[in-house]
Amino acid sequence: METKVSMPEFIYQSNEDGEITRISPVIGLQDYFAGQALTGIIAFDCSHEMAVGLRAELAYRIADAMLVERERRAKNGTRN
Repeated sequence: METKVSMPEFIYQSNEDGEITRISPVIGLQDYFAGQALTGIIAFDCSHEMAVGLRAELAYRIADAMLVERERRAKNGTRN
C-alpha cells in the first residue's frame, strides 16, 4: 500500500544582501492546532506513560474538535 504525503510549501525570508535568513513551512490550521495540542499533551504526560502514536492521535482529535467548534462559532456569529 502506497501512502502519499503532501509536503508543505516554504516561505523564504532574506535580508537586503539576498541571503536567506529564515525558512518557514506553511502549515494548515489543523496541523497548527495539533502541534499546540501536542505541546500540552507532552507537558501533561510528564511521566511519558502515553505511547507516542497515541499522543499524535489525540493531538489530531483535539485539532479536529477545535476546527468543528471554530466552524460552529463562525456560523453562529460568535467568538466566545
